[in-house]
Amino acid sequence: MSEILDTLFEIEDKANTIIDGVADEKKAMEDDLHEKMKAFEDETAKETEAKIKEMKAKMESELGPEQERMQKEAAEQLQALEAKYKKEKEKMIEQIVRSITK
Repeated sequence: MSEILDTLFEIEDKANTIIDGVADEKKAMEDDLHEKMKAFEDETAKETEAKIKEMKAKMESELGPEQERMQKEAAEQLQALEAKYKKEKEKMIEQIVRSITK
């Protein structure tokens, strides 16, 4: 009976050793997976940032001339409106003076 108990204790010790080994291996695999996931996320973030910068530069280079044209056009329209305002203002002043002096 003692031999049977000793054998059962041995089996239990071996089973615990195996379970501990598997737990350690599982932990190592989880750590490795987390490292790989972090590396993947970092690489993806770098690639995404580079792609965004590239697209932004392309957009700015394509829109640069158009933006300049629009700014020039807006400045010309503003000058025309200011000239018209001055002219109309002078007309109104003349009309007011005429109506007062009549």
